[in-house]
Amino acid sequence: MSNPVFVDASALIALADPGDPAHGRAVGFLGHLEGPLATSNLVLLEAASQVAARAGNRQATEMLERLRAESALKIYFVDPELERKGWEHFVRHARKTLTPRQAMAMALMKELGIRMVFTFEEAYREAGFVAVPLTQE
Repeated sequence: MSNPVFVDASALIALADPGDPAHGRAVGFLGHLEGPLATSNLVLLEAASQVAARAGNRQATEMLERLRAESALKIYFVDPELERKGWEHFVRHARKTLTPRQAMAMALMKELGIRMVFTFEEAYREAGFVAVPLTQE
């Protein structure tokens, strides 16, 4: 089995919101992804919060229901030990433009050996991950 691609909140938001500037690129890139996908409960929470703020709770709920039903997407839950590692990463890199959610995702990715992330956020590339399809058109 191939190594999963981690799906970040920015990608989920772009996929769910047709008004997002990265929507077309996100949809196009998703069509080319092969193999398993992974994300975390905290990423889903962030994505749902952003989609709800932009488009309403109904669209956020529909997004979450679709994601939970998607068999190719494995949702990992951040436990206390992983949360501790994420906070340590966040504190170590506090001067960079890193959010706590990104730090938790990076800790999970390191724990799982995941190197590639579907994102539109530069912080992952800065941290040494393979961020796709990050570059702007």
